[in-house]
Amino acid sequence: MTTELPAINNSRELSNLAGRPPKIQLLTDSKPYSKHCLLEVDNDVAAVKAWLDQYFRKTTTFRAYRREAERFLLWCMYEPGKALGQLKVEDLNNYFEFLSNPPCAWCTTRADLRIGKKGDNNWRPFLGPLSQSALKTAIRILNSLMNYLVDASYLRANPIRLIKKHDKFIDADEQKYHIWSKMLEEDEWSAVQNALQNMPEDNHSQIDNKIRTQFLFALFYLLGLRINEVANSTWNAFREHQGNWWFFVKGKGDKLGHIPVNEQLLTYVKTYRL
Repeated sequence: MTTELPAINNSRELSNLAGRPPKIQLLTDSKPYSKHCLLEVDNDVAAVKAWLDQYFRKTTTFRAYRREAERFLLWCMYEPGKALGQLKVEDLNNYFEFLSNPPCAWCTTRADLRIGKKGDNNWRPFLGPLSQSALKTAIRILNSLMNYLVDASYLRANPIRLIKKHDKFIDADEQKYHIWSKMLEEDEWSAVQNALQNMPEDNHSQIDNKIRTQFLFALFYLLGLRINEVANSTWNAFREHQGNWWFFVKGKGDKLGHIPVNEQLLTYVKTYRL
């Protein structure tokens, strides 16, 4: 697996993607907004790769993020012909409409997708219009990308935050989506559980320490909480509602949220409380 963006690097070979060559080459025609940028990058493609590098070891997350980032950068090159820092609210609205109905020139068949390589005449970024669920996921991912570049002082602002019609799922699901993106892979979590299970329990002190450690790891992993969120929580953060258990938390920016608690975590909670 590589953090490269093959279709961007091979953009000259995709000159017929939209029936014309790209309007802008992001490798040479883009740059950071601020001289105080915290990333060692000098163009949009390198900035996006720096963002992707965070997810390199999360295979599923990385592939989803790279796919959406690559589609977005290709659209910037072929449609508006703008670098990331030049995009306005209207441009982002146009892009989300584009995702709902990409032109035929941007689409391929499943057969060609399997055999085509990025850079040849068969490969295209889309199989067709994105479903409502896929569209929401794409917007969340791009919102995460733009927020990262703003925080790094690569971009001045994130225009997606100004599109009110998307607030209903960006704001409500942003914490949940970031939790999912930071999860350990299944084999990694299994290795952690094995290590916890093999902790010594030769006396009461070791047994107490083992149970407490298992509980804390389960709390952090299964809820995706930050250290300060756990430290500032009390037991009444666990609340039952209509037969289901939830963990209520005040997150980043003092935003209130609640996270579902599954049976596995409830087992750790009960064992620790006992």
